[in-house]
Amino acid sequence: MPLTISAILLYFWGLVKTWGALFIAPIGNLEMLWIIIPIYLNWIFSEFFQEKRGTSLGNAISNATIVLWVAIDWSRTSTRFFANNAISSWHLAWNIVSSILVFAYGVWVVYEGVKGKNLTHYIGRVRVATYIILMGTPLIYNSTIPIGNAIIAIILFFPLYYFFIELLDRLLPDPISIKEEEEEAKPGRFGEGSGFGSSGFSDIGSQNTGNEFGAGSFKGQKMDDFKNFKI
Repeated sequence: MPLTISAILLYFWGLVKTWGALFIAPIGNLEMLWIIIPIYLNWIFSEFFQEKRGTSLGNAISNATIVLWVAIDWSRTSTRFFANNAISSWHLAWNIVSSILVFAYGVWVVYEGVKGKNLTHYIGRVRVATYIILMGTPLIYNSTIPIGNAIIAIILFFPLYYFFIELLDRLLPDPISIKEEEEEAKPGRFGEGSGFGSSGFSDIGSQNTGNEFGAGSFKGQKMDDFKNFKI
């Protein structure tokens, strides 16, 4: 029994190392790093400045377009690698299938977003799209990481990744941009200071307004008062 537990723990530790290797794989490949850096930057700024309070439909669709572009680039890169004999035909087939699946995911997010489905707020989050790209790109770029263990690690540790980012979002202070948007979204903020506040539109048609513009301005006057008016 202790040997079995030891074997399980060693296998689990191997999955942890595989998962970490996927994150750091771009460091040893400048071509891969050139693709990953914009993904990281987009993730950081979108997560902290746009999606800290959740993902809008517009943000989700924008995230999906990045996924679509990356999936196309995966196919292009895989074809070039195969032409240069850098990968085998089996690896090429795996890369093409992966690209198609990720492309289908991007189309799914766009479709649900256009339809206004609530599911889009979850499947289109930038952290989800980024995770798929960060985990898949090293495998596409002919990494030495075993694909089988990588797939298991990607699926197994996704909840850990997701809720760690969620916890980080809650601990970090809100940026000024989000605070300003929340202030502007509060009821009564529209037209404040411009005459359209709490008493702006409510005054229209009131008794006082009627005395100036309505029938009240003619109260007490006789039609005979207009007889002396000449053109």
